[in-house]
Amino acid sequence: MSAFRTVHTGVAGFVVNAEGQVLLVQEKWLKRLSLRHWKLPGGHTEKGEELWETAIRETFEETGVKTEFVAMLCFRHMHEYRWGTDDIYFVCLLRPLTTDITVNPAEIAEAKWTDVNAYIGDPETTTTNRLIAQSYKDGLASGSFIQPVSFPHFFANKKDLVFYSNRPLDEEDRRKEKSEPHTKL
Repeated sequence: MSAFRTVHTGVAGFVVNAEGQVLLVQEKWLKRLSLRHWKLPGGHTEKGEELWETAIRETFEETGVKTEFVAMLCFRHMHEYRWGTDDIYFVCLLRPLTTDITVNPAEIAEAKWTDVNAYIGDPETTTTNRLIAQSYKDGLASGSFIQPVSFPHFFANKKDLVFYSNRPLDEEDRRKEKSEPHTKL
């Protein structure tokens, strides 16, 4: 890890199927420690990768489930993560394009689909993951999620900037979701 790095950026996919089940993984290293910890598929961003690209890539790498981006669900900031650095963890709401699970045996011990309400009510679910799942339910109830909008970088020849804000999904947004991953100004 570079000495200059002060923030880790992690991204997870909150993948919900048509039956209202969320995709969960159990990491191999936690299972070896006999810890029963089901979490969202995810990992660190790669250089130049958009947040939703990380969520889609990591979900596929860990579970074999193909997905598409719907919205940014939530994020959390934590101090004193690895090597004394901060960690920002983004959670993207993803729609599954496939549902068959094929775990990556190098990283993942198990993966499964679980009812969202059961996951929230499971005493083994961490507080962070319970809040993430509740954020999903709150977004459904309000019809409002965090949406990305990209616009040109103020320096020429740079990747577009992405602005995230909370706004309701309307019918036009839902149509655009099927044809492109985010809205261009």
